[in-house]
Parts: sequence; C-alpha cells; structure tokens
Amino acid sequence: MEKKDLKTFVLGKLELREGMRVLDLGCGPGGDLLALGERLRDASYDGVDASAAAIAEAEAAAAGDGRFRFRTMDISAGLPFEDGCFDAVYSINLLECIVDKAALLREIHRVLKPGGQTVMAHLDFDTQLFDGTDKDRVRRLVQAYSDWQQAWMDDCDAWMGRRLWKHLNGSGLFDGAVDAFVLTDTRFEPGRYGYDRAMDFGAMAKRGLVTEADYAAFLQEQQALGEAGRFFYSITMYAYDGRKKGG
Repeated sequence: MEKKDLKTFVLGKLELREGMRVLDLGCGPGGDLLALGERLRDASYDGVDASAAAIAEAEAAAAGDGRFRFRTMDISAGLPFEDGCFDAVYSINLLECIVDKAALLREIHRVLKPGGQTVMAHLDFDTQLFDGTDKDRVRRLVQAYSDWQQAWMDDCDAWMGRRLWKHLNGSGLFDGAVDAFVLTDTRFEPGRYGYDRAMDFGAMAKRGLVTEADYAAFLQEQQALGEAGRFFYSITMYAYDGRKKGG
C-alpha cells in the first residue's frame, strides 16, 4: 500500500456534501484540498500553512479557482476565522509540531459548526519497521529519527499517532473514534516512503545524531535487500474521526 493509498484512507473519512466549507490545517502545497475539490465541486476550501513557499505553490496550483483560499500563518497563535464557520476541519501530521495542543483543539472546536467534523491523522513514527539482520542497529536508527526535532518543528512527539485519542476525545470537545492504516513498501527506490526515510537517516548521520558507521551498514543492507527483492518497510498512521460536542 503506497502513499496515495494512505491519503485515500484519510481523505475518505471526510463526509462531503454540497455547499460545505472545509479547512485544512498545515495544508502544504494544497494537494489534499485540490483532490477534495475534484470530488466535490460545490464547496469551498481554506488552507493554512506556516510555509510561505508552500502557500505560493498551492495558490499557483489552484490557478485562480475561487473555491480555494490559502494563507500563510502560524496557527499556534490561533485561527483567524469566525466561530462556527466550517463544516469540517482536517489535518495530517500537524499536531505533533504544536506546543500547546489543547489550545489548538479549542480553536478547532470554536470554528466548527455545531456537530461539525474533524479528521486529524498522524503517522506514529515509532512504528517504523525496516527488515535487517542487526535488530539493535535498526532500532537505534528508528528511535533517533523518532526523537529528532527538526528545525521547522516547534515540538516533537513520535507517538502522536497513538495519542490522538487521548488528545481529542480526552479533551471533552469531540466525540469520535480512531482507525489505523499500515503503509507498506517492498521496493527500495526514490519516491517510496521507506526509501525516503532511509535517506533521512543519512541526514541524521551528517548531524551526528547517529553514527556514520551505523548508517553506512544500514544503507548497504537495505540496498542489498532491495536488489534481491526482499526489502520491507512499514509505518502505521492513525486517524481520529470526530464530531464537535456542544454548541
């Protein structure tokens, strides 16, 4: 199951209907909203992201389609929208990076209409699995990646996938359920999720977060497994599908 299947899993949880308004938090270059726009023409879509470059890319991709509105902003400062103006709020791989998660959830609750839907999905990075002969080495690399707070992240929690339930249902603001999707890769090649994460391990080695020896041995083995048709990688995504409680 590839990355496109993962997105199908998450986006498929949104209950689309004519005339609705959808907000994507951390929309990046807008691909998810544009895909939703293909499925539902009679709707409006808002996307926000901290990256001005990503928003510029999203605006270019929307090509002046008035159904889409994108803006650059730091959502940790709150959401610049009126109370109860969205039918659905969607986000993927964002909550981990927010320091005050409870404040963001209160803002999501505020901007949702009564009974509005929120779909929050997150990869659980400690569930990454690479096959290999040296289990301890693979575990060291995966754990280091899980705990790596990158420059663009205000916070880091590799267990956010498994903690969606605690944060969202535990807030008392939403009533929902959690589902899971396992992304698997059996080909070690550029553009595949497992391959790209292996390259990230190389970036950690350059920063001294893991040893060059560990990474070199790991990469050599993964390449050999790929050439032999024996490469295997997986990671689990969890998705919370909930409804706003209260007015």
